[in-house]
Amino acid sequence: MYMHGGGFVTGHAAMYMKCFIALLDSLQGKHGLRAAILSVEYPLGPEAPYPAAIHACVDAYRYLIHTLSVSPTKIVLAGDSAGGALVGTTLHVLANQRDFTEYATLPPLAMPAGSIFLSPWADLRDDVPSYETNRSTDFLSVRGLHGFRAAYLPALAQLDGDQDARDALLADPLVSIRHGKYTGASPVLVAFSKVELLQDGGEMLARQFEAQGVQVDRLCRDDQMHVWINEPTFATSLDLWKQDITRIADWVNDRLI
Repeated sequence: MYMHGGGFVTGHAAMYMKCFIALLDSLQGKHGLRAAILSVEYPLGPEAPYPAAIHACVDAYRYLIHTLSVSPTKIVLAGDSAGGALVGTTLHVLANQRDFTEYATLPPLAMPAGSIFLSPWADLRDDVPSYETNRSTDFLSVRGLHGFRAAYLPALAQLDGDQDARDALLADPLVSIRHGKYTGASPVLVAFSKVELLQDGGEMLARQFEAQGVQVDRLCRDDQMHVWINEPTFATSLDLWKQDITRIADWVNDRLI
C-alpha cells in the first residue's frame, strides 16, 4: 500500500508508475512473488487540510483488511516524502488505536508486515539542521517546505506569536512522525541521502523506531537527491536506481515470506 509524496498538497496516486513497475518486475522476476500496489489517492491541502489525508490512509488500510480480506502479514506500507509521513501516522494510529475516537471501537487493526520510508518528511519543525547544511545540495527548498506546511496545517498560522503552542502542534506525532509511538511495529526500512534537505528527519525517525525496539534497516546514500528511488531522473545513474529498486524488492520479499 503506497502513499505518494508532494508536500500534502500536490501529486497523485499514479505519479510513480515507472518505479512501481520496476519494483513489481523485480519481485516477480527475482523472487517469483506476484504482488500488487494499492496507491492511495488521499485528499490534498489546502482544500482538505490536516488530518484528512491521515484518515484516508488509515481507511485505505482498513479497506484492504476488512473489505478485501487481505492479511496484514501480506501488506507492506510505503511512501515517499510527505507520503512517508503518512506511513508514519498510519503506524502510529495502528499502534495506539484505542487512543483515537474514530478507531477505538473498531476490531483491532494488526500491524502490516513491514513499512518503507523513502526520503520521509519526518519533522515539520523550522529548525531541522539539514535545512541549513544541505540547502545547496537538493532541489527541495526550505521556503517550499514551509509553503506546503502552511497549506497542510492552516492552524499553524493562527498560532503566530505563541511559540509554545506552535512547538506543541509541530511535535504532535500525527504532524511530525519522528515523535510517533511505534511500540510493537513490524520492521521498517528508512531510505535517505546525506545531501538531501530531509536527511536529519530520516535519521531521527530511524532512531525513534530503534529506541522503541523496532527493527530498522537503513538505505543511505552519500550523494543522491530527494526521492531518487521514486524518480530515476533524480538518481545519479540508472544503474544505481535499479540497484536500489532491487534492494527494496529484496527487503519486501524478506518481509512477506
